[in-house]
Amino acid sequence: MNANNANNANDGIEPAATVVNEATSLSSSRRTTTAAENAESHDISADKEIVVFFYNIVYQTIPNNVTKLITGKNLTHIKMRACSGFDRLREVDMSASLALKTIGEEAFEGCHALSVVTCAPNVKTIGKGAFRECTKLQAFDLSQAHALEAIGKWAFAKCSALFVVKCAPNVKTIGEYVFYGCTKLQDVDLSEAHALETIGEEAFGYCSALSIIKCAPSLKTIGGGSFRKCTSLQNVDLSEAHALETIGMAAFARCNTLSVVKWAPNLKIIGNGAFQECTKLQDVDLSEANALETIGMAAFAGCSALSVVKWAPNLKTIGESPFLDCTKLRDVMIPWSYHWFVRKLPFDETKLQSVDMQGHDLKKAIRIKNLYPQATPRLSMNRMVSMYARSLLTSAQLENAARNDDSLTEVWAEARVGDLRRLEEIQKAHADSIFKLLHWSAGNGLVENLVVNRKKRKR
Repeated sequence: MNANNANNANDGIEPAATVVNEATSLSSSRRTTTAAENAESHDISADKEIVVFFYNIVYQTIPNNVTKLITGKNLTHIKMRACSGFDRLREVDMSASLALKTIGEEAFEGCHALSVVTCAPNVKTIGKGAFRECTKLQAFDLSQAHALEAIGKWAFAKCSALFVVKCAPNVKTIGEYVFYGCTKLQDVDLSEAHALETIGEEAFGYCSALSIIKCAPSLKTIGGGSFRKCTSLQNVDLSEAHALETIGMAAFARCNTLSVVKWAPNLKIIGNGAFQECTKLQDVDLSEANALETIGMAAFAGCSALSVVKWAPNLKTIGESPFLDCTKLRDVMIPWSYHWFVRKLPFDETKLQSVDMQGHDLKKAIRIKNLYPQATPRLSMNRMVSMYARSLLTSAQLENAARNDDSLTEVWAEARVGDLRRLEEIQKAHADSIFKLLHWSAGNGLVENLVVNRKKRKR
């Protein structure tokens, strides 16, 4: 493609345009150098001048006054720092580069005038810091980049005007800090990224305008700090992320408008400080998080509006002070399927008004009553007597339950004594209730009717 052809190909850009082209021959190279020198001799602040450069060979020298870069069909990758710091570059068109596989590290970093990028359809990798601090870049559409697999760390970090991103359907990894500090980014829709497995650390950290997240169903890991301090984020729906197993350390920390979280069905780990200081979060319902095994240290610490927690049924590891400074926490619900006999839970009893349980497992009810005597008004003696009447519990059964409780080691003997004492009280109350019922029935001439009705039922 000669200079005239390049000029004709871009007639629609602006009538008076300087076209800079570089070919493979030595003579062409000399002409390009001269053209570049002439271009640089112009007033670099003359924004009306259009300088188009046709980039078709990896190691070409690109003039730093170029305003539009067009990549050719033979280009296989864009070299590291190819256009870094080019203040006049406004547009990059890679649509014709079918062979282009890689956009190199920091290739367009600090191109403060860059506002339009058309991505190559077969690109596989966007390198580290490739578009970092392109402060006029408003949108980036990767939806047709079907070969894209990885977006490197810092790739779009601090693109302060970026507000729309369309993700590539086959991308597997969004690297660390990729969209960090994109303060106008409002909507992240990853629902069509069916191959996405990992969102790296701080990938969307400090995106203060981000209000909507749609997760990929294939997502396995949300890295540490991925959405830290996204202060406009109100709702996080992970219910369709069936592959999600890990929410990393401080992943949603300090999202101070976050009020609703819908949990992934197969989530295993909530990391240290994952939701720390989410000051509008009111309800944490983990009762259906059957795969959840670990809640990390300070996971919900400082969630000052949190008032209700529904415990996960299969938790094995609980970090230190996961609900520290949750000053409004009043109600805790223990699910019927909670697999431990019932261990001490990480709540300050003096601040709780209610620790309740689902189901009719008297063994668990006895333990909860012993652990939280002041915060269990709903576990009344009448309720526990009713549980006992449904399934008579023996001292031996209660001892076996305590003996097999993994959460009890050195304190087993003490817990056993407390459990047995509580069971004796329930048995006595049950016997008293039977006696009172018979006494009342006899006084009202109903004992004979009770005996007759029982014989009829047996027949």
